[in-house]
Amino acid sequence: MKKILMILCLLLAFSVLPVRLLAMENMPYAQLNIQIANGDHTEYQLTCNSGFVVKNQFQVLVEIPYEKIQIGYSNGLCIKANGETYGPYMDVVLFSRNDTDDIIYQGRAYDGGFYIVQNGSQHLINRVPLEEYIYSVVAGEVGSTFEMEAMKAQAIAARSYALTNMKKYVDEGYDLKSSVSSQIYYGKEKVDEKVISAVNGTRGEFLYFNDEIVHATYSSSNGGVMASAEEAWGKDVAYLVSKMDPYSTNTPKVHWTYAVTKEQLEDKLKDVLKGKTLQSIQLKSNTFGRVQSVVLETTAGTEEISGNKFRTYLGGLNIKSTFFHLRDEIVETSSESHEKNVEIKTYYTDKGNLTVDLFAVENTSIEDNIIKKSVGDQFVFEGKGFGHGVGMSQYGANEMAKLGKDYKEILSFYYEGAEIKKLYD
Repeated sequence: MKKILMILCLLLAFSVLPVRLLAMENMPYAQLNIQIANGDHTEYQLTCNSGFVVKNQFQVLVEIPYEKIQIGYSNGLCIKANGETYGPYMDVVLFSRNDTDDIIYQGRAYDGGFYIVQNGSQHLINRVPLEEYIYSVVAGEVGSTFEMEAMKAQAIAARSYALTNMKKYVDEGYDLKSSVSSQIYYGKEKVDEKVISAVNGTRGEFLYFNDEIVHATYSSSNGGVMASAEEAWGKDVAYLVSKMDPYSTNTPKVHWTYAVTKEQLEDKLKDVLKGKTLQSIQLKSNTFGRVQSVVLETTAGTEEISGNKFRTYLGGLNIKSTFFHLRDEIVETSSESHEKNVEIKTYYTDKGNLTVDLFAVENTSIEDNIIKKSVGDQFVFEGKGFGHGVGMSQYGANEMAKLGKDYKEILSFYYEGAEIKKLYD
């Protein structure tokens, strides 16, 4: 009961209101609660040059004049510093005594304050203003080596994504994670003047579609073919469609290969195979070559799973996207009149041309192309892109910026029909 009360009180006191309820004039002051660590320790060490203050919703409860503290949870927030113990406190947040000083956790500096949610394990939460959060996301997701217009596009996408996803973990007592499960957030690490300029240059700007803030998902690179939300997650979203992306075909680290033995593959798919012996694999792709589903032929019938689920089983760092094929495959099609070929398309821009070379797979005009490989000693997967491929390609956006496209053009390409609205200055 105490755990539940702690979460409810924190949500009432500190969570951001849903987008539709958040008054426009209050949006610039929105606070996000970001999970920094999940059960890594029973206590967490924080440092701050000026010391700390413990605040509830209305007032300062106590000042702690020490630079280094240990915090944990036992019937409330407990603090240890210089041999003294403070607490437990309910419904509180720790801030620096001097607003200009950062709080340091594991070598990283953070804005805002910290608290703990006890929910099965101890979650360390950073409560941070929205725009400061976006500084960190832009620095972590793309960084200042990217073109300025690509960084601006990232800022608006990140800002929109934050507000449309901030209720995802509300039952666990916070808004977003600090990892790729939400958006990369490393506090003030790598936040430099260029990052700040990109974010400030788009301050208060959000992507909208039909009067709602866009779920502005993005990935590192789609490899030249955008995935739709429907094929990735089974939900049709008008502005997240599948189409060719000529700007992402030759981005850094776009090509990848993953080799796995039959035994290793069966082990990774054991929850699907359930002891059955694998005989062959079929890849069912869409018209652009992205794998929609994988059919596993076994000694006791077939099992079909989505391309994304297949990635999950084999590991997202191994099968880096659903835009892949099998090396030395046997190709079967629903129509005997079509022959295997390579589809090459060239897109002309105002600053030259971009050539898109698709895989040597079945003609992309065939919607039901099937790539089949009988079981051998080894499977070799070859692919392009990194991530789910839905929405903006970060490296593609950077290529667009190099070609002279501004951030509005970039976002218009990746989120069809969406428009930018400035909600505050």
